[in-house]
Amino acid sequence: MKELFHKYINIFFHPFISHDELRQKRNNMDHGHVLSMVGGTEFSRGTVVLDEAESGEVTFTEALGVSWVFMMIKTVYSFFFIHIGIHFFSYLGEHAEFKKIILPGIQVGSQKLSLFIILLEVALFPVFVWIYVKFWSVIIRFFTNLFETPNSEEGLRQVVNYSLSSHFFYLIPIFGELGKHVSSLFLIFAGLKKNLGFNNLQSLLVIISPLILFMISALMVFLTFMVMIGLF
Repeated sequence: MKELFHKYINIFFHPFISHDELRQKRNNMDHGHVLSMVGGTEFSRGTVVLDEAESGEVTFTEALGVSWVFMMIKTVYSFFFIHIGIHFFSYLGEHAEFKKIILPGIQVGSQKLSLFIILLEVALFPVFVWIYVKFWSVIIRFFTNLFETPNSEEGLRQVVNYSLSSHFFYLIPIFGELGKHVSSLFLIFAGLKKNLGFNNLQSLLVIISPLILFMISALMVFLTFMVMIGLF
């Protein structure tokens, strides 16, 4: 467990070095092609594909487990802040002058709803992470084929799984959520560049592709809406 946390944190702080080492390790295996000489004749043993456990990398399950721990830490201090908020507004509620200015529309019920949402996020965290991994895997695989770069499923898996170390940012209250999203993109960028061999422009294009996709989808919805208005 200690070694797993060490790998996880090392990936977070040294993404370029970590992915470069993974790629070199994969290249040293010559992509799994092992040749042996028998009577002066070369025989290929074929392609050896290692799974996550055999390659010694941090698996999806391991990355998910450690990320879940940091998610729970975030939940603990979120509960603390909500608890402080409830007592703060209760205190202000005892003073009429503050109640008229600050409290209208703010009910304790909204605080309870916040608690429920936080608990739901923790419970569904593995589902959200699974969707995140599948989403980025599809995008990266698409651009791998588009740019005609060597298609390495092992490398692709490492890039996406290792970006989960961005959850380390959850140790920072308030700004942790923003830091997590920004660092996850940076970690994917590092993986694309050092693990899969993308150049800077290609890596950047992959990173901004979800935004481009969203803008195209929004434009299509808008145009469809305008056409429907025109028909009626």
